[in-house]
Amino acid sequence: RAIADQLVPLGGQAEPAEAAALAQRLMERFLSGETDEVWVIATHMVSLIQYTPRATRLLPLDLGQAAGGEGHRAARLNYIHEPSAAEVLGAVLPRTVESNLYLALAESIASEHGARRIAMHNATENCSELGTQLTLDINKARQASITKELLEIVGGAEALKG
Repeated sequence: RAIADQLVPLGGQAEPAEAAALAQRLMERFLSGETDEVWVIATHMVSLIQYTPRATRLLPLDLGQAAGGEGHRAARLNYIHEPSAAEVLGAVLPRTVESNLYLALAESIASEHGARRIAMHNATENCSELGTQLTLDINKARQASITKELLEIVGGAEALKG
């Protein structure tokens, strides 16, 4: 398998319009037969401090998963759709691809922001600790200097006495 194209967004925000345009290009390549599958490899945000890489197949869509996940059976009832079922799917499936792509982009950016927030928090704590330690070191040096001067004064006074 060859990787036909890569998109590595750097920072910024996930914009729905950008996701829709990218999804449209990917769907065109898929429908023309230029690509067999479209996968999105992105960071999945589990929590503010936990991120995991995730590979998700964007195309072809897994309709079983879209219907409700594993173990879910779609009801096989004959409904009359207005517009037709094909028209509904034609409108809904592209939106599903766009939504899944936008979700991957948004989660990746949220993960990046979370990692930056944690890094900045840790840097702030380290600076505070460093500032406290430097203050203690300066105070100790000043105290040692004062003690030395007092000892010199007392030593000089003792020498004059005697």
